[in-house]
Parts: sequence; C-alpha cells; structure tokens
Amino acid sequence: MLVYGIFCFLHYNVFVPSTAEQTLLDAEYIVMLYFCVRGLLMSERQMTFSVVYTLCCVFIFEILYILIHQQYLGGGSMSMSLTGTFYNSSSLALLSVLVCVFAIHIALYHPYRLFSSSICNSIFCLFIIALCLVIIIVTSSRTAILALCLGLFFFFYPKMGYKTRIAVLPAILLLVFTLYFVRTASSNSRLLYYWCALRSFVDNPLLGVGMGRFMSSLTHYQAQYFVNNPSSTLINDVDVTFYAYNEFLRVLVEQGLLGLCVFLPVCFRTFRRLCMQQSLLMPAFIAFLVFCLLSYPLSLIQFQTLFALMLAIVAGGDKTVNTNKHLYVLVIVAVVTTSSICTVRIREKYMATRQYLSSTRGRIVAPSFYSRLYPEIKDNPSFMFDYALSLHEAGDYELSTDIAEQGTAMSSDPMFYSLIASNYKEEGHTALAAEMYEHAFHILPNRMYQLYCLMCLYNEGGDHPAAVFYADSIMRFHPKVESYMTDEMREDARKVGSE
Repeated sequence: MLVYGIFCFLHYNVFVPSTAEQTLLDAEYIVMLYFCVRGLLMSERQMTFSVVYTLCCVFIFEILYILIHQQYLGGGSMSMSLTGTFYNSSSLALLSVLVCVFAIHIALYHPYRLFSSSICNSIFCLFIIALCLVIIIVTSSRTAILALCLGLFFFFYPKMGYKTRIAVLPAILLLVFTLYFVRTASSNSRLLYYWCALRSFVDNPLLGVGMGRFMSSLTHYQAQYFVNNPSSTLINDVDVTFYAYNEFLRVLVEQGLLGLCVFLPVCFRTFRRLCMQQSLLMPAFIAFLVFCLLSYPLSLIQFQTLFALMLAIVAGGDKTVNTNKHLYVLVIVAVVTTSSICTVRIREKYMATRQYLSSTRGRIVAPSFYSRLYPEIKDNPSFMFDYALSLHEAGDYELSTDIAEQGTAMSSDPMFYSLIASNYKEEGHTALAAEMYEHAFHILPNRMYQLYCLMCLYNEGGDHPAAVFYADSIMRFHPKVESYMTDEMREDARKVGSE
C-alpha cells in the first residue's frame, strides 16, 4: 500500500502531471487510512466484529432514511427512490450485498453474537438477510446479484464436493449471460466504455493518460468510434457517464501498466490471505471486487473507507510480517504528516464546494465568484462548466474557452465542446466552431442539439446550402429522448429548409 501511495503521488506530480487533485486525494485517503488502522489495530477478531456490526447499523439507518423519505417526500419509481444517502441505488445494493454475506456467515456459524441468545441472534440475522435480498431485488442491480452469487460461491467453496463445484460454474456463466440481456442498452454502453479504455491503454501503455483524465480519454475514443461507425446500433445506448464502471480499467487507463502492476498485488495478496484464513471478510471482499469490475465503488468515499479497512484488517492479521521498529516509526511519521495535509486539502475543497452549491443553487452568477473558488475546486466538472458559461455570458470568450478545455479533461459531457464552439462562433471563427460542434455530436450522436447549433451557425453566417443540409438532417433525426425542445428545433429546421 505504501508503494502504491508513493506511486500515485509521483504519477500525479512528476510522471504525467494532472490537475485532478481529487483523484490523488482519493488514492492517498485509502493509503493513509490503511496505515492508521494498521497502527491502531486491536486484534483482527475485534476489528472485524466492529466493521461487521457497524455496517449492519449503517444498513438499518439507510433503510430508515428511505422509509422516512418515502413517507414525507414521496418519490418516483421504487427502484430509483431506493438510494439512501448514497443517492444511487447501485451503491445501496453493494452495501446490501456486503451486509447479506456477513449475516449469512453469522447465522450459520455464530462467530460473533450481538445477543446472548442464539435464537435471537439467528432471528436478527434472518431479518437482515431478508431485508438485504428485498433491496437487491427491488433496485434491480445486476452487479449486486452477480456479486452476491460469487461471494456465496467462494463462501461455500471449501465445503463443496468436486462435482458440485463443476456444476456451479456453468450456472454462474449462465447467470452472467442472462444478466447481460436484462438491460441490453446499459450492458452495450459499458462494453463500449471498456473498448474505449483498452484503445486508450494501447496508445498510452506505460504511464497512462494521467490521474483523473479517464473521461477525457473516453470521449476521444468514443467520438472516434462513432465517426468510423455512423450507423452503429450503440448510438441510442450511450449517454453521459461520470464513472468508468471498472476500477481496474480506470487505473490502467489513468496510471498505465505500472500503476496496475502496483495496485493489483495489493488486491491479490489480500485475497490470498483471506482464503488461507477462511475469514468472515473473504466473501465480502470477493463481492467488493466484483463491484470493482463492473461499477465504481472506489470513486465513493464510503466504499474507499471500507476498502481500506478490509485491507488493513487482513494485513493486521498476518502473523508472518516482521516489522522493523525504526522503519515502522518512519512510516507512522510520514502517514501522520501526509494525513494532515490531505485532511486540510479535503476540508478546503469541501468548504469551497459547499459555498459553490449554496450560492449558485442551479443558476449562473458573476465570474468573480467562480474565480475565487477556482483554485480549490477546479477538478469539479459542474463548477468548471458553470464558470466557463459565466465567462461566456460576460463576453470573455478566450478565458471561457480555456476553462471549458480544462473541463473536458475530467468530464465526458459534450456540452463542454458545444460551449467552446459557441465561444469560437462569437469570435468569428466559423470553421473552428463547426469542428467543435461536430466533435460534440460524435461523442453522443443521439442528441439533436449539436445539429441544431450547426444549422444556426451556417444560417447566420450566410452559408445557406450547409444550413439546409443540417436542417434536413434534423428533420430525419430520431433523438434518444423526445421533448418540447426537439419539437421546437424541428420547427426552426422546417423554416430554414423552406426558405
């Protein structure tokens, strides 16, 4: 873990300098928490007990929060309203999977007891298991279903006979195949993201594109794919994404093969130790790794904390590790110093983000407000877009373009490129504006807005044949989502085409 923390710091500052400070802070947070827990570790059993029942308490709190939210605030579909404080149903499903495998283990083997009576303990565990299964089913999280099945498979694996193991493997493959077709559009879009990630890795194999730049790389190769495949069946499947949906691919793309070779041994050694110890954490760690393969748990601070705790508990229970006293003191001093710096930076970013959200409330304010907060949260895509838009409305097109270009490094939203195009348009650079609009369209070719902007650009510039061409394209276009805005765009296109 120490090697990975040092590598992330050098990668961010030396190897491939980046401005996405939050990504570095996320990685260093996991490393620092790992060493803090290692230093304060009571015993593996006591610490595991604390983690397990803390997770159970958090899960019950999330359920109560959902019930109160539904009672007093109402909500839409049940699957989308079951988010808890995560504001994402997939994250709640991951918590449910982890709690479920813990509860099954405790119900069967009673390694830890919350109640003195075995019957009360079993009833409590069964209640938690049932609640977890309900959450997993209602949220319709395919990753949660697969993670639960694989976690339980590894849990019962030592007790299975050879024939049972052979019979279970085809069932798991059939489950994967079935889950793929549950929501085909979502599955196809993720496969496209993975393809783009692998293309990026091929072009930047050793050190990657830089920490926090996965989204920028994704948009480049996604646009390239749709330029080469204008009639692709994936056009209506893609949308703006904020996560990689595969933590290992994210590390591979951002930090290259060197970063992955430092990160993977941490996971592998932890898995090996858990298997040797037959620990209560083993099926939960397997489920967590499945989520890392198909979702984004390490992008959320709650699961970053849990990941660091699991690594620290397993490492703390390894009796074969010989600790050099002087080296241990040196590491503790380094950890305390780095943790203090990270804590200060995280607090500064939190306060700046809080001020940004409370002061703007979804509206654009004067550029001077954003310029004060820029040094602290320049790695926040929403802030960067609002700042660039504010500068555009104020007439500072050059600086607006610069800020928007910085935003493209950390976001897959094509509206950044549309804003850059609007700046070029106001400055009279029609060719550059058209190029940016076209690039924005190819990132998400299921949106009509960029075609409409191109039509207006050429119509206002006096290029009537080009304007008519895009007007006809709009009339034939079938957007992913119909709205009153698409109707208005078609009406304007009809007027241009009839002139």
